[in-house]
Amino acid sequence: MIEESFPSADLWNPVDGYKIKTYGKTKGWTKRWLEEKQYKKGAKSKVLLLKLHGSLNWELYPTGTAIKLKPRPYLVSTRDGKTRFEKILILAPGWKKEIQKNPYKEFWRTARLRLEKCKTLLILGYSLPETDLLAQSLLAEVVRTRAARKQFVKQLHLVDHNESVKKRFIELFTPALGPHGKVFKYYDVDEFNRKRNP
Repeated sequence: MIEESFPSADLWNPVDGYKIKTYGKTKGWTKRWLEEKQYKKGAKSKVLLLKLHGSLNWELYPTGTAIKLKPRPYLVSTRDGKTRFEKILILAPGWKKEIQKNPYKEFWRTARLRLEKCKTLLILGYSLPETDLLAQSLLAEVVRTRAARKQFVKQLHLVDHNESVKKRFIELFTPALGPHGKVFKYYDVDEFNRKRNP
């Protein structure tokens, strides 16, 4: 869904935008995406799409150092009347995750480094569940590091209809906001878009 939301390949593309080497770009959805979004060979992504919990649309490449993009990631197929199950690369937001292995090792490392340097942070579609201890630890370490270095976040944008989720993030990030950081709250994406693009 995130990949399809990019209007063109000017900002992001699946060739280099996942922060890890990709295979399978000449088939299925990736081929269609590159054609529809008018990707020009060699164009570099301006943003990274770091799927810390994995994705339905790729699987681990045999070397373990890359991902293979699936030609039809969302198709449920059957054979002889029985559902065929696909391999997927997903880490549920629970307490046990093997983030020491690639591609997750690279994703989580890059996420931490980016979170330690960003000026503005937008949190959309993630509720920071209590069972996601590794994500909580990651964010808590980022907050601690930024507060200790006095490298404060200037803006924190929170998009969620649940006020308790927004409150949880505000409590977590308060030390990293410093004395001048601002918090912006939105009920949903529509409100965010209206206020950001009046």
